[in-house]
Amino acid sequence: MVTRVKKSSSPSSNTSSSSSSSSANTNTTTITRSRRNGKLLDESAQREVDSLPNVVIIIPVFRTDDEMYRYYSRLSNTTQRYSITKSGRRVKYFHLKMIKRFATALWKGSIKDGSGVITTQSKVISSLPYNVPSRFGGDQVDKHTNPEELIASAHAGCYSMALSAQLSGAELTPTSINTTATLSMLKDDKGWTITQVDLKCEAVVPNATKELFLEKAKAAKEGCPVSKVLNCKITLDATLKN
Repeated sequence: MVTRVKKSSSPSSNTSSSSSSSSANTNTTTITRSRRNGKLLDESAQREVDSLPNVVIIIPVFRTDDEMYRYYSRLSNTTQRYSITKSGRRVKYFHLKMIKRFATALWKGSIKDGSGVITTQSKVISSLPYNVPSRFGGDQVDKHTNPEELIASAHAGCYSMALSAQLSGAELTPTSINTTATLSMLKDDKGWTITQVDLKCEAVVPNATKELFLEKAKAAKEGCPVSKVLNCKITLDATLKN
């Protein structure tokens, strides 16, 4: 399955369907359209959607209708389905809601002697302790985490998923993707700053050539959402270990 992203910025004051009108009234709308065997299911509907302002269109390519329906059924808890009737033809759309995630941090005491706990929305991380020694104590490990360690783990996880998506788009299925993110933080006259993240990735990808793998590895680094949010230098050392 290949995912292609297309952005449309041209405004339209005349839309012919109520669903399209409601989409146009939002700041940003994400609409997923399906492709099968490389052909758009409805060209006229595509032109209609292209006319909407601030629209991001994600187009997965499916080999069969069954594959398409199975894919969207897995997303049913996070998507809203609606259809547009145009020229007597019924077209299905999948409206993707904005993804929001949250975490909470409770700190008690002074910066020197205090400590805190971090809990994520999923509760997979619950009351995880952190303190100053775990953050600024070098390589000291005392069963406490720190914000930079969590950022590094998020970056490693995000990159591995982004690379998997890139490889899947090339019809390659990775056996394993092992990514380590090493975050560097320095202090200057303005305070502490995250200056660099070094990504080291080792992957086993059957049937992949080295050239294609490195191309997808670089694209994953650039497209990874966590890479985009970090205002620092990011390096990549990617190795194909087939």
